[in-house]
Amino acid sequence: MEETWGRFSCHMSISNKPGGDKHHHVWNVAAGKSPWRVILGLSRHGCRYKPTAVHGIHDGTHLGKCITGKCPRASPAFPGGFIMMTINIIAIGKIKEKYLTTGISEYTKRLSKYCKLNIIELNDEKIPENASEKQEELVRIKEGQQILNQIKEGTYAIALCIEGKQPDSIELAGTIENLALTGKSNITFIIGGSVGLSQEVKNRADLYLSFSKLTFPHQLMRLILLEQIYRAFKILNNEP
Repeated sequence: MEETWGRFSCHMSISNKPGGDKHHHVWNVAAGKSPWRVILGLSRHGCRYKPTAVHGIHDGTHLGKCITGKCPRASPAFPGGFIMMTINIIAIGKIKEKYLTTGISEYTKRLSKYCKLNIIELNDEKIPENASEKQEELVRIKEGQQILNQIKEGTYAIALCIEGKQPDSIELAGTIENLALTGKSNITFIIGGSVGLSQEVKNRADLYLSFSKLTFPHQLMRLILLEQIYRAFKILNNEP
């Protein structure tokens, strides 16, 4: 079987069980800045420059060899090495605006071939007009507790906040790729409410992320985040 995603072909035989039949495959692997890159959500295996196991994802089912002299390694996520990441988005507030729900539905559909996507909507706390800092902090704490209750153990948590790192799209794609290569295939993005995230949520986060110094409505940020995650997977799969 042959599929074309890049310039380099790998020739391998895989058996999913010890002593089972070996299946012959030819895969093309897209090259990124480094000599080899795992094709997240599409390819059946990933190649890396070093002929050693990809950190955290080699399950020992690789029985063949790469005709380029580099060693493809299978992922244990699915039989045959399909690397499927789980992306969770925890967000405060329900979205009612049709233009936002339409856009979110569209990108949810597009992302389905690259990852398993879970969107968790949490209730926002009512905040009075002209609220004091103390009242805003109380809202952050209450919403933060809801968020913390939804963060699964073992997930890599990324908090969207103004003090976060501001990557470009290629850098964000690289972050997702590096997480996959180190065995962190479950990622949780966190979007706070209108008064931001509590310090407790920020303390739980493994990374702070910001898309701009500009201020966006937190409902709109959900759509922007989905588009950027989708763009990241397109970059990683060498797709236009």
